[in-house]
Amino acid sequence: MRVLFMTVCATLLLAGLPCLYAESTASGDDTYVLHVEQVECDVSHLQTMNVVTGRVPAFIMIAHDKMVAFQDSVVVKFPDLELVPGQQREIDQQKPVKYPSAFDAAGNPVEFSTRGIGMKISATISEVTNSFVSLRYRFEDVIGPLSTNEVEKIKAANPKHKDEKGPGFQTRNMNGDLKLSLGQWIVLSGRAIGDGRHMTSFLKVEKK
Repeated sequence: MRVLFMTVCATLLLAGLPCLYAESTASGDDTYVLHVEQVECDVSHLQTMNVVTGRVPAFIMIAHDKMVAFQDSVVVKFPDLELVPGQQREIDQQKPVKYPSAFDAAGNPVEFSTRGIGMKISATISEVTNSFVSLRYRFEDVIGPLSTNEVEKIKAANPKHKDEKGPGFQTRNMNGDLKLSLGQWIVLSGRAIGDGRHMTSFLKVEKK
């Protein structure tokens, strides 16, 4: 019997305003810093900002500083990632979790596996032109083990999973190419996390 896994994928492509005279401003010795933050707040704050949750284009308009300033906000800052154009770098914040992966006829676990839970980020800067950064990124966010109620909801919505045993995991994969202004926060994604709370992921690139 298999363990239940659920994958949510999102690909985002953003383009900065076109430059009439595009000129590369990065040299091989230039170093840039990628900042990544996740901001958790009450979903009512997004409503006051006229944000429709679940729609990525709307998230681009969220003001990072305003969300961080809410008294009930919880901010998770990831380690800064130094980037040199043309080189891929990675932040791995996933923590190993042991879970039952095989069961006997009575439903008792007989084998265990390990899975990373949390965020893993890889990024590459291809070029910097007129203060715009061309960034290729991949985020993997693994949530779990899911509660029994969450697993049952997934099984109810997906009958092919109804006979599977053990814990469930949800994986959100985000990847794409961005063209963004140096020093400007943008939003990659957002998701409800229960109890009226919402999590939004931001990133920013600055020259070191």
